[in-house]
Amino acid sequence: MRSLGMAVLVMCLMSACSKDAVRSQASDGTMAGSTAKSTGSSQKERTPTGKPSAPVDISGSIGEGVASLQLLFHGAAENVEVRVWGTDGLEVKGSATPIAGGRYASGDRVPVEVTFSAPSSASDLAVSVSGTFNGNVRSRVQSFSVHGDKRSQKAGTGESRTDAEGRPIKVMRPE
Repeated sequence: MRSLGMAVLVMCLMSACSKDAVRSQASDGTMAGSTAKSTGSSQKERTPTGKPSAPVDISGSIGEGVASLQLLFHGAAENVEVRVWGTDGLEVKGSATPIAGGRYASGDRVPVEVTFSAPSSASDLAVSVSGTFNGNVRSRVQSFSVHGDKRSQKAGTGESRTDAEGRPIKVMRPE
C-alpha cells in the first residue's frame, strides 16, 4: 500500500512540474531552461521559419507589352523550368514556359523576355522558377504589376482610429 501511495505522489509531482513548465514558457515561444543559443544579449537566436525556396533572384522591368526579366542563380541548378502566366486579364503571348530543362551554375545571370497583352486596368505577370538546387527540388514565384497605379481602390468612407494597443483601424459605416 505504501508503494502505491509513493507512486501516486510521484505522478502528482510530475504533473505539477509539467504544468509549471508550460506556465513558464517565455514570450518568444522558448521554454524556460531551453537550449536556445544566446547572442550575448537577452534575445534568443531564432531559426527562420517558412518554406525553403529556390536560391534565385527574379527581377525585371515591365514595358508596354513586354517584360524584360533577369534571373540570378545563387546556387547550381538543373532541370530548371521557368513558367509565366497572367492574372486579371493579362495574357502571355508565346510560350508559357520560356525555359525547360535548363542547367545553370551559381552566379549565372539569365535574361528572359516575355511578351504579353494587358488590359487597361491593373493586372499582374507571375513568374515561377523551379528546379533541383543542391539535390533539393525548390521553386520561387515573383509577381510584377502591370498598370498597378490603376488598381481599383474603394474610397474609404470609414473613420480612422487606433485600438487599445495603438494599431491603426478603420471603422466602416454600413452603406
